[in-house]
Amino acid sequence: MEPSLFKYIWTHSKKDQILLILLSLASLPLVYVTLELPKRIINLLEGMELPGEILGFEFDRLEFLMVLSFTFLLVVLVSDTSSTNVSCVSRCPILNGFRRAS
Repeated sequence: MEPSLFKYIWTHSKKDQILLILLSLASLPLVYVTLELPKRIINLLEGMELPGEILGFEFDRLEFLMVLSFTFLLVVLVSDTSSTNVSCVSRCPILNGFRRAS
């Protein structure tokens, strides 16, 4: 038996732990966007100035609000899908580690 829980987990599931770290780092931009977009939507409703153009397209206030809102919806859906996948992946190494130990 390993002397510490950390060493036991690292010994038996090193690849899985690295995969989880990489997935966590890859999800950080999505987390940032889900926090930043609602702030921008509220600022827009409170009277923030609009950027002149985005990606070569010009928007009035309502169009820009719709773009931000649908972008937020898309990011939330993608984030929910990816968190479900990470949840499934994270359960598997734990179960596999306990099966190997038995």
